[in-house]
Amino acid sequence: MVCQDYGFGISKRRLQGVTTFHTLQRGTLGFIAPEVLGLGPDEQSLSYTFAVDLWSLGAVTNRVLTNSAPFKGLSELIRYATERSEFPRAALQANNISDHGQDFVTTLMSRDPKARLSAGLAASHPWVASSVTEGTGSLDRGDRQNEMPGNKTSGTLAGEDGTPHESSKMET
Repeated sequence: MVCQDYGFGISKRRLQGVTTFHTLQRGTLGFIAPEVLGLGPDEQSLSYTFAVDLWSLGAVTNRVLTNSAPFKGLSELIRYATERSEFPRAALQANNISDHGQDFVTTLMSRDPKARLSAGLAASHPWVASSVTEGTGSLDRGDRQNEMPGNKTSGTLAGEDGTPHESSKMET
């Protein structure tokens, strides 16, 4: 199992809607929202809200589904953030991600922070809801199974005998 830091270490608790809290460290390229970098189509890009965390969720989801970052580099992110290009869906489509799955990623990574899903709406998005209620463990990748080599169960971290690893359990 490979663990990576996706930039969530800079997160701090704050009140909903507060936009003045900033840190000197600004996340990890590839997972950081454009407004954190001061990018965007308007001057309001200089402050940000919890919507930056939802952008990062979209970037992580994209990485899990495609094994690649949504933007190949900073210049591609700048073009998207400044409305000079559309969201790059090619990797999602190449991996047979369903329309609901693509919608989940692209609405979390909307260039307009106000148009992004809230945490509550993300949790109840049809792609998430259908994956949970079906209980398949797959991430709705069309006909493909979401299995990694060595896993005997779909969608979980499993050992050679097919039982979930202790580290795959979430603490509440």
